[in-house]
Amino acid sequence: LKMIRKVPCHGEFYRYTQWHNLAIATLKTMKIPVHVLYYEDYNDKWEQTLIGMLDFLELENATPETAQKFVPGKEYLDYYTSKQRHAIQKLIAKVSTNETWQLLKHYMP
Repeated sequence: LKMIRKVPCHGEFYRYTQWHNLAIATLKTMKIPVHVLYYEDYNDKWEQTLIGMLDFLELENATPETAQKFVPGKEYLDYYTSKQRHAIQKLIAKVSTNETWQLLKHYMP
């Protein structure tokens, strides 16, 4: 792929995408139920995220006050230029399955 030359750490982004492609394929093949969480939901929608996760796992509900608080981590947007982020997005979109892209495009610029 010609576009790969424009992507910094292209091997890592390819592996990241393939991991998601293969994980989704495995879940579908094995008919394993899935509950999708986005990282920022822990911070932005803490109570809703906690209740949804516990419900999916069929665990006793905890209250937001008794649950371990989420401590947000770093964001990595500043690691890459806008041009590099665009190239990364194009690579991920190209090698993603439709299902993978539907999940990952959430984080694309």
